[in-house]
Amino acid sequence: MLAVMLGLLAAVAWGAADAIARHTGRLLGACAGLMTMCLAGLCAVSVWRIVTGMGWPDWPSWWSLGSITSATIAMLMLYEALRRGPVSLASPVVSAYPAWMVAIALAMGEVPSLLILLAMLLTMGGVALVAATAAPDPSAEQNSSKTPTLLLALISSFLLAVALMLGQQGVKIDGEFTLVWWGRLIGLVSMGGLVLLGPKIPRPSGRTVALALTQGLLDTVGLLLLYAARDGLDGTLAAVSSSTLGVMTVILVRILYKERLTHFQIVGIGTVTIGVMALAMLA
Repeated sequence: MLAVMLGLLAAVAWGAADAIARHTGRLLGACAGLMTMCLAGLCAVSVWRIVTGMGWPDWPSWWSLGSITSATIAMLMLYEALRRGPVSLASPVVSAYPAWMVAIALAMGEVPSLLILLAMLLTMGGVALVAATAAPDPSAEQNSSKTPTLLLALISSFLLAVALMLGQQGVKIDGEFTLVWWGRLIGLVSMGGLVLLGPKIPRPSGRTVALALTQGLLDTVGLLLLYAARDGLDGTLAAVSSSTLGVMTVILVRILYKERLTHFQIVGIGTVTIGVMALAMLA
């Protein structure tokens, strides 16, 4: 039950961060938006380490470095997909990453009960329905075809699953705060380099910067919540319940930006809700 709740809280944090990323990504670009997000997360984790007396983090293990690399590329692909739109396609596809994690967990012998497996499939099926029936986003930069957005989201989904699987091992060795601290630092430096080498971005307003920093804090909190579930079946359940971030994003985008929901998407949202409730009870 605790693992499912942690996953749901992570979904809320990530869903809000992705909804904000729709706005900041289209104003700043994917690289600059991700750079600002990493800066906010790095500052937040650094303050926490100072306040709690954790001290300077050690150099991360290879597990953590692999996770950081995969996560950074995954987030860049996600931000680019959100920038292109429609968000109601990009975010639910990316949020299907637990399907990869469940498959890996099953291959490693961590077989859940039949009812839990059915609840997982119901959750993921709802996510797929929300993604497959997305309406066009007329405000997106690239609205003539949904194919680039779909491909970017699929790549991000796979890499995010790899990052979290490696990160579960990295947390055992380094701890979640060390992994996230290094992840934000490496992301900040690498995205900063891409921003310097790329085309000049427009000067952002104070509101846009504030939104991007808030986005970074929410994303970091979501990652820490998910890693708090650790590994094994608890980690898998937390990952599956966190897949509702796509639904959270779609709902928030509908409220904030008036992006249209299809009837099938509403059915998908209901399916995901039922699946997560079943996971919570069965776990």
